[in-house]
Amino acid sequence: MKKLAIAGAAVALAAMPAFGAFAADYNPIVDTVKVTINDSCAMSAAESGGTASQAGGVYAKTVDAGTLINPTDWDGGSAGGSSTLAKTYTFSCNNQGGWKVTAQGVAGTTGTQATTAQTNMVGANGKTIATGTATTGNTSQWAFNITATGATVESGYDGAATPAAWAQIPAAATTIIQSNNAAPVSEATFTPSYRVWVSPTQEADTYTGYVKYVLTAPLN
Repeated sequence: MKKLAIAGAAVALAAMPAFGAFAADYNPIVDTVKVTINDSCAMSAAESGGTASQAGGVYAKTVDAGTLINPTDWDGGSAGGSSTLAKTYTFSCNNQGGWKVTAQGVAGTTGTQATTAQTNMVGANGKTIATGTATTGNTSQWAFNITATGATVESGYDGAATPAAWAQIPAAATTIIQSNNAAPVSEATFTPSYRVWVSPTQEADTYTGYVKYVLTAPLN
């Protein structure tokens, strides 16, 4: 009887299928993960160590006639000045079509004034200071230049050149920084500087000028 029981168990084991002998993949399902990133560009202005905003810098100085106001002389001066009112602009673009920054003299900071071309500094009495690069003589003039990091300033506007370039305020939107490269730009910066020659014959008043900067991308 014992031999029969053992024989029966052996037959039962032989009849069982081997594990994995018929394993197969059935009805596979594949996930698709897709991210579409839009073209985007941004530019903001910030005081040294300050919070970024869309407000531009403020440059002010009270002087006697016959004075040259250099970039470091402003009460709200540019890099190296005594005030924190000057701004450094930070800009970035993630597209591959190139980008540029333009500058243009305008009549004010808001509304239609911000789109109206004007290169003169204008006083309350209607007298003006024209744009130009003079630093002596009987004609007052004002000029600007640009320094940048992570970007190349166009010839004629580069404040980091030796000697530093000084340019008239453009009457139309004029490219001051540009890249035609396919690569995007991230966290590049530029800082404007301003210089004013106040001639000995300039009438006493407060004169104000405005320069607008615009980031455009892609170029095509």
